[in-house]
Amino acid sequence: SAGTRRLKKLREPGLALNNIFPYARELKALLVDASPISRELLQKRFKKLGRGVKLVLLAGIFTGAKENNDAPDLLVVSDSPRRGPLEKIIGRMEAELGRELKYAVFSTQEFKYRQSMYDKFLRDILEGEHEKLIDSLTVKP
Repeated sequence: SAGTRRLKKLREPGLALNNIFPYARELKALLVDASPISRELLQKRFKKLGRGVKLVLLAGIFTGAKENNDAPDLLVVSDSPRRGPLEKIIGRMEAELGRELKYAVFSTQEFKYRQSMYDKFLRDILEGEHEKLIDSLTVKP
C-alpha cells in the first residue's frame, strides 16, 4: 500500500556517537532532552508543504517513548504528499535529534479507511501518547 512505503533517506551533516563510550546512553539522552525541537518550528516546516497536509502527529521519541518501541515517531496524513520536501523536513529532524525517525505517511483517503476499519497500527498511535502538530481532520482516538 502507498502509505507504508519508505521514503528515501537524505544524508545530513552531523556527528556520530561511538556506542562503546561508557556514558553513550546518558550523553545521548542529555543531548536529545537538552535540545528538543521547537514544536512551532516543526509546525511551520510542515505547513510549508501546503494545505494538503491534514495531520501531523508526534509520538515515540517526542513523547518520551523508549527507542525499542515499534510505534512510529511521526505520522503524516496528506492529500498530496510531496516526497522531496517531506524527505527534507524528516532528514532535518533526524539531524537535529541525532537519530533516525520511524514514520508513516498516508493519504487522507487511506487514513480515513484505516480509521474506519479500526486498524491496529493507527489505534496504537491514536490511543497512545502523542501530540498533534497539525490536525485539520479533527482526529479523535
